[in-house]
Amino acid sequence: RTAQRSRNPPEALTHPVGAGGNPRPLGRGGCQWSALSHLAPGLVRDFQAEHLTLIAPEEESWAVARSDGPGPPRVESGGERDVWGEVEAVHRRWVRVGRPNAYRLEFSDDGRQCVGAGSGTAAISWELPAEPPPADRA
Repeated sequence: RTAQRSRNPPEALTHPVGAGGNPRPLGRGGCQWSALSHLAPGLVRDFQAEHLTLIAPEEESWAVARSDGPGPPRVESGGERDVWGEVEAVHRRWVRVGRPNAYRLEFSDDGRQCVGAGSGTAAISWELPAEPPPADRA
């Protein structure tokens, strides 16, 4: 059984534009969406949908942000995974570090690579996946 939720999205995530008032991402160069793709893995954006649509196919869960006239956009979501809750959590972290429009890339001595912005308790970061050994590449 799936739950269905409805709520308002954070203002910075969607912005009504065009005649239909479709929500469009604002992530200042996509940095907000880069964070989302790494900090809420498994989400897929449906670019062919009329409204901002995010899907978690493995959990059969979804969220749709739509603007139907004046007023703030509304989000409808369903499934076992709280897709929009995860979007909101990453958005709050992104705002807390000052809405970065660029990230730094850090290299460790053991070969790990991390992407991040901010510092201390306000930092947002994630480790990039390691490249597979040459024998495992297709």
